[in-house]
Amino acid sequence: MLKGELIDAVQRLRGERGVIVIGSTSVVHTLMEHDLVDEYHLLVFPAVAGAGIRLFDGPAGAGDLRLVSVEQSGAAALLHYERARADQ
Repeated sequence: MLKGELIDAVQRLRGERGVIVIGSTSVVHTLMEHDLVDEYHLLVFPAVAGAGIRLFDGPAGAGDLRLVSVEQSGAAALLHYERARADQ
């Protein structure tokens, strides 16, 4: 659990350890807006939902991500993405 303002706390903790967000698109969107997300681990289940909040809804979408690995976890897939570097 973080104490204090979200952005300040994440900036402080990033140098010490990884910061993990589980199930909160509002927190992830805030961190994305402040360029504080380096990688994503997404557990994707084979279900179709017609509505809801999109994780990558901005103008760039997920275009700056590089798929690192895919692993099966039961009926789901665990996807690991990193932000693509400019030289890739």
